[in-house]
Amino acid sequence: MTDESLKYTFGPFTFDPDRKVVENAEGDVVFLTRRERDMLLLIAMANGETAFKDVMYRKIYENLGHLAPEPKIIDVKICQIRKKLRVLEPGNADEYIVTVWGRGYRLSQEPVGDSVARHIRREEGELPLQKRFQAAMQDLHAARRASLSRA
Repeated sequence: MTDESLKYTFGPFTFDPDRKVVENAEGDVVFLTRRERDMLLLIAMANGETAFKDVMYRKIYENLGHLAPEPKIIDVKICQIRKKLRVLEPGNADEYIVTVWGRGYRLSQEPVGDSVARHIRREEGELPLQKRFQAAMQDLHAARRASLSRA
């Protein structure tokens, strides 16, 4: 799918979940794994609100059953995404994914420089995010099925 509506912009980055890439203004890209893409998609779909860790874990790993990793994997994957963002924009690039202490993550249009300010309090519920993620994942799966049926 190359629909512009499926791209998300935060700070100097454009995230294309269909291609599993994050791009900077110069056109440089970093590739994301499927799990990294799913996590960044959940955070992007929250529209600046908090994407809760427990929701991300359930949505991404619940189908693995007893093979699912520990919930700490969410923090590990976010760290990996931040490292990839630093490749594109050295300096404070990783601060565009803000840690909401004890809850989850959110995207910021501006880097949050003060480490204390990076820990934002929970202010919203998780239900709207769950519905948006489910709809987006259904759209992605439908697009994949359609492209496979054309092949």
